Amino acid sequence: MLRLALRDIRTHWVRFILSILAVFLATAFVSGTFTLTGLLRTTIDQLSTATVSADVYVRGLETEDGRGGPFGGGREQVDIALAEQAATVDGVASANPDLFGVAYVVGADGLAVTNSQAPSFGWVLWDDLETATVLDGRLPAAEDEIALDTPTLEKSGYSVGDTAQLSAGLLPPRDVTIVGEVEYTIPLLGATILVISPQLGEAAFAPEGLVPQIAIRVEPDATAQAVADALQAELGTGVEAVTADTIREESRSATQEALGFIETFILVFALIALFVGSFLIFNTFAMLVRQRQREYALLRAVGASPVQVLLTLLVQAAFIGAVGATAGIAGGIGLVSVLQRVLTRFGIDFGGTAISLPTDRAVWIVVLGVIVTALAAIIPARDAANTAPVEAMRPDNPKAEKPLIIRAVVAGILLLGGIGAVVYAVRELSGPVLGAGAFAILMGVLGMAPVIVPTVLGGLARPLNAFRPVGKVARGNVTRNPRRTAATAAALTIGMALVSTAAVVASSATASTRSIVEEQFQADLMVSSATGFIPAPVAPLVEAVPSAAQVAVLRFGIGSSPDIDERLSISDVPLDAMGTLLTIPLETGTLPESPDEILLQVELAESEGIAVGDTVTLAGLDGPVEYVVAGLANEQFLGTDVIAAPEAFDALVTAERATITGIAVNAADDVAALRADLADAVKVFPFITVLNGDELGDAAADQVNTIMSVLYALLGLSLVIAVLSIVNTLALSVIERTREIGLMRAVGLGRGQLSGVIMLESVLTALFGTVSGMVIGVSLASTLPTIFKDDGLRLLDIPWDQLGWMLALTVVVGVLAAVWPAIRAARLPVLQAIATE
Repeated sequence: MLRLALRDIRTHWVRFILSILAVFLATAFVSGTFTLTGLLRTTIDQLSTATVSADVYVRGLETEDGRGGPFGGGREQVDIALAEQAATVDGVASANPDLFGVAYVVGADGLAVTNSQAPSFGWVLWDDLETATVLDGRLPAAEDEIALDTPTLEKSGYSVGDTAQLSAGLLPPRDVTIVGEVEYTIPLLGATILVISPQLGEAAFAPEGLVPQIAIRVEPDATAQAVADALQAELGTGVEAVTADTIREESRSATQEALGFIETFILVFALIALFVGSFLIFNTFAMLVRQRQREYALLRAVGASPVQVLLTLLVQAAFIGAVGATAGIAGGIGLVSVLQRVLTRFGIDFGGTAISLPTDRAVWIVVLGVIVTALAAIIPARDAANTAPVEAMRPDNPKAEKPLIIRAVVAGILLLGGIGAVVYAVRELSGPVLGAGAFAILMGVLGMAPVIVPTVLGGLARPLNAFRPVGKVARGNVTRNPRRTAATAAALTIGMALVSTAAVVASSATASTRSIVEEQFQADLMVSSATGFIPAPVAPLVEAVPSAAQVAVLRFGIGSSPDIDERLSISDVPLDAMGTLLTIPLETGTLPESPDEILLQVELAESEGIAVGDTVTLAGLDGPVEYVVAGLANEQFLGTDVIAAPEAFDALVTAERATITGIAVNAADDVAALRADLADAVKVFPFITVLNGDELGDAAADQVNTIMSVLYALLGLSLVIAVLSIVNTLALSVIERTREIGLMRAVGLGRGQLSGVIMLESVLTALFGTVSGMVIGVSLASTLPTIFKDDGLRLLDIPWDQLGWMLALTVVVGVLAAVWPAIRAARLPVLQAIATE
């Protein structure tokens, strides 16, 4: 039986090629995901290993409130003077503070040298830290000196010895001399990193004498752990001395957690594609079993048991899964290799990291492919195994199909249960219940599809009766075997349900975002950044513009309260900007009138039982600080838990850990003149833009559209496999109906007419899958604004134009999917086709 299964695959390999292709596409997605995250993990590990190049680190203790800055995480900073104290400990060769922060160098063209939207940093490269090699000149030793790596030096248009302008940390821009060219031994992943002197690093990144950590090099005859213990004893319990291995392990764990989320997110879509592909495989085996009933009956008649017949088909399915998955592994690795080269050309360097897929992941992918194909084929295989020898050997009496009544009842229960769950989810605002209800509805519709195919497609195709005989024959073919039509359209139903849901969500999110900006942003202009944060030196440049009548620097930071378990996001808005430059919707209460009053988001206040007029204690830089709650905001433009005046913000968040997210500006007179002045003031930073309210709304909507474009791309594979399902079914249908096609040709049906029949069948099947998927997707997506209105999805906007284009595209796809099967059918010799049994 094994030889029979393999011989059958070899003889009829064309019938399995699209099934293998479906498995290949889905598993290539899985393989590519594992390979890409492995590449990122290895690169980040290399970066961590190289940057953590000291032997021991002295760092602050973890903060109880979880506050952290952009580089310090959730730890307190340490006094820079500890470096001198640590240097006196036995076994310590050197002790240097970690000086690192945001910095930009201005090129010869007058623009900051950056790599697209990647950040730019400055750091102190101590002589004994082996993370770079000096190619020309030397490392900076004075406050007005810097060194650049080779790519940055080339982009800047300068050479070693030239003078450039530098902006570092909170310091105003200054002229510096480029004294060296370096080559990093670590992958930078597109970031720009400038080398600055210890004096400049301390002034720019540690103005208050605090740094994230102290890097310690130990003497050759000392061990890292022994020195760490000695440092802990010398410096006391206010800090923590740990070995570099501890730092690296923590970094690996954090990387694993972050990449694990990304990996899981992408794998969900890969598994969706594999699930959609299973319908293609199911249809392939179902049609093959139907075509070869006499062959299986003959096997049964000569002594083959039902189990042997079952295993024969499952071996074929496993072979398809193994071949497709193996090819998919190679395809995924190849795709990531191409992606790596493309990203390298855009300046995102992976440091020569080799691309590979761990053996255990490769085995898991092959096993997954085999299991999915075997499961998809098990029902057709069972039908083949249960073929009665005498009944199936009657050529004109094919095996009768089971009635659909039981299937319809089960599907109806699922459908009604799903609808009930969705209604409950909308009433109780429950996302998880909505997800369960959506799945039940989708399964119910798929189960009910064979029942409704004759009615729906019969009505949809009725106008085709006017195009005799092509239209009538096509209509009869798609309604004659509703199970096959439904199974073929199922993949497209799933894909279009997901895509139409995404389309409605994208359109609603875009409309909601524009609505929020239009409602809350009242300033004439907003100074914004493509990187998400604005360098500190930009603020004084904007404030110095004479045509600006009112300027509000909007800052973001993380704080906490001893009375609230979770971290608190804090926005800084000047009191005179509340209600003028920004409209802040209030659920109750009033806007703050003094720095000791704050606004809380209404959701946070309700969860903590806080009311207007209550006193809230927040963790200040110099100890607990009490504030009066002036109002409860229903605010989504800033999107933070707390809105405070600048004086309050400064008492809660250090300047180094505050992020400028935008600068709102009102014109003294002419808005156009103000815009030109602002653009001129910030032109040194090419990633800084000046936007009006409409453009700000468009920019925010573009961010939503970018995210949704990624989702469309991830879902696109499911649609490709769905189209392959139609091609596969039509191709196998041509083989199954060879004699029928020959008879139609014999009685006068032309080749063009026959191609037209097959194309109409394809279009009708595609339309059924698309329309049913759209109905599911649009219906479910319409409930989301009600459930997630507090998360910013306030408006429902159904993109009827996009859905219309999708429907029109379905017709085109249906025609294209039928091209190969139609050509194959038209080329069949008439007499040979009639003689086929």
